[in-house]
This record gives sequence, C-alpha cells and structure tokens, in this order.
Amino acid sequence: MKVLPIFAGIVDAGVTPERVGELTRAGIPVDRIAAHKDSADPWADGAPYRAGYKERQALRASQGWITQDEVRPWAYTQDTYRAGKDAK
Repeated sequence: MKVLPIFAGIVDAGVTPERVGELTRAGIPVDRIAAHKDSADPWADGAPYRAGYKERQALRASQGWITQDEVRPWAYTQDTYRAGKDAK
C-alpha cells in the first residue's frame, strides 16, 4: 500500500488534522478517512473496523502470536474518542 496517495486524498478532501484524529480514534482506517470525512457519527461508522480489530486480537491470541494478557480492547470509547483521551 502506497501511503502518499492516501495522504494526498485526505488533503484533497480538505480533512483537517483534528478530524483525521477523531476519525482514526473512532476506528476508521487512514485509507478510508476521505470516504468518511463528512460522517455525522464517526463512532457508528468505525464499528465494523473496531470489530475487525477485536477479531484480529482474538485470532492472534488463539494462534499464539500474543498471550491472552496482551489482548487489548480498542483504546477509545464513544465518550473519549472525540477528545483523544484513552479509555484507561
């Protein structure tokens, strides 16, 4: 995956750095930011991506790539993703 076209698409779409942060914390991958730039509910739009993250964590643990203690939930919640504060 080439990152420069992805970043160019974000810039061309007029997405601010703050909005990029909000969308990625909601779970939206960087390569999908431009498509979700006008999202009214980033948390809902990020749900499938966060679910995929959770599935990959479980798979890695089941395959022995990480221990069960290393499985981590998504770092943000619906209440914290906009401000950028970890859910910890």
